[in-house]
Amino acid sequence: MRNVNKILMAIGMLCLWFLNSNYSYAIEENLTLKLNEENEKIINVSLNLRQDNCVTYYMDESGWYGPESFWVNEDGKIVILDSLGNRAIVMDNNQNYTINLEKSMTPKDIVLQNEEIYLYDSYWEEFQKYELNGKLLFNGKLPLENNYFRELSIIGDTVAAVTYDGTVIEPIYQSQGKWNIDNILEKNCAKEKAYKESYDITDVIAIDVNGNIYSINTRLVYDVSIMAGEISIVKTNSNGQKVGEYIINSEEFVYFPEHFVRVLNNGEVYIMIPTSNALKIRRVELGNASQTYFENIQKHAIEKEKNYNSAFYDSNAIQRASVTLTREEVLDRANRIALYSWTLSQANVNISGLTSVTLPKYISDIANDHKNQNSWRVSMSGIPYCWGGFYSQYTGNVSERTFADAIKLGYTAGNVNTDGNYKSSTAGLDCSGYASAAYGLSTKKGTGDFLKFGTALSSSAELSKMDFFVKKGHIILFYEWIDESTVLVCETTVSDGKTVVHTKKINQLLINGSYQMRTPW
Repeated sequence: MRNVNKILMAIGMLCLWFLNSNYSYAIEENLTLKLNEENEKIINVSLNLRQDNCVTYYMDESGWYGPESFWVNEDGKIVILDSLGNRAIVMDNNQNYTINLEKSMTPKDIVLQNEEIYLYDSYWEEFQKYELNGKLLFNGKLPLENNYFRELSIIGDTVAAVTYDGTVIEPIYQSQGKWNIDNILEKNCAKEKAYKESYDITDVIAIDVNGNIYSINTRLVYDVSIMAGEISIVKTNSNGQKVGEYIINSEEFVYFPEHFVRVLNNGEVYIMIPTSNALKIRRVELGNASQTYFENIQKHAIEKEKNYNSAFYDSNAIQRASVTLTREEVLDRANRIALYSWTLSQANVNISGLTSVTLPKYISDIANDHKNQNSWRVSMSGIPYCWGGFYSQYTGNVSERTFADAIKLGYTAGNVNTDGNYKSSTAGLDCSGYASAAYGLSTKKGTGDFLKFGTALSSSAELSKMDFFVKKGHIILFYEWIDESTVLVCETTVSDGKTVVHTKKINQLLINGSYQMRTPW
């Protein structure tokens, strides 16, 4: 790889953007990659990025959010997907520039190939292609049907979308909207050879030119209700032998991006590490891993469980079997809320004078697109995120008033400002509002209430449809397993901006060992 010693870097996240605070600030500092193991190279980098070039972060009670993917080319070019800023940040020989991805709403994955950017956007469910100057070359809605998007992948000379069942969807650029669909199970077959001994989860992510298999392997903590575990990058040769491992120090991360590991064809491995004040891109060597964090992770999970029990368990108020609906009925309600059809109008985006209200990003973008029109209406799907909100087709913050009623009355569609309490005349659902509505509860419970709701589970193997993951600040409804490393969930977050049913990596639930598994039945 050319210029490898020049491009190995930590990228200073010099501008943290807290949506709930409505301000940004710059931090200038020298960032040094400390040598954790002898096989890790070190480069000291000092970057002073203009605000326009900042990687966008935000934080609320549910946790941290930021870039979800990155790419490294063999010519030494690094591209970071600024998911919240709808931009790509390109680092090339210690020079950087940004590319505005104007068509994108919620970008999740990125690839750089032949000086062109390929993107998957989950809001539009679109495959997009851009020039490096930001010009949109192609966009088309993926024919996912009953499949779920997994990743963008370079297959031969082209970039394609790959679903969890191995289906490869390649756009035919000469004919907009048409697709070449194939079924390539290379990684699925490689999974049978990937080294699994002593690990609970094996997620194959790459195969290099020599046939070596790279996987993200996870060792879970058992006999505790807290989601916790140790994550490793494992290299397996073509004979099924483990020939290298790098154990992730999860304490470095404030969240796990969906795509935080990249493997080049020549076997070079890079990881993206979001910290509270920096975004780091680190090249790592997969050697004989001697350091393990598992014991500390296990101790933390046990202590977290004790803390939850002591803080939230009340024998006089414990609410067991409080859900009268069946699992199928709850699932039906959760799906209907996520797919709810409604109409957004100019009256629902007027926040002049409401300093404590911030529109969800996708609604704000729609409002900006229509700012020069006197009157407009747009068909929508899904109920917007609203801090403290309990408005759905089944429920309302005001008795006998549903989400449809509130929208017709001119309520603001959503609010992602999580300071303080519920803001009057805003309509939508926050995470616990979504869960409360799906479970058929007559009043909204907070996440602290859900930590004493029902019964704790001692293993992820016990999870059944519409059980839940919960921590102080966020709740997620479990739908089903997609594969051993991925679950389908129902949730609403500030980053998505609305109620959604989507995939989530199990590893994303392990960060900080904070989520407890519970069932209301």
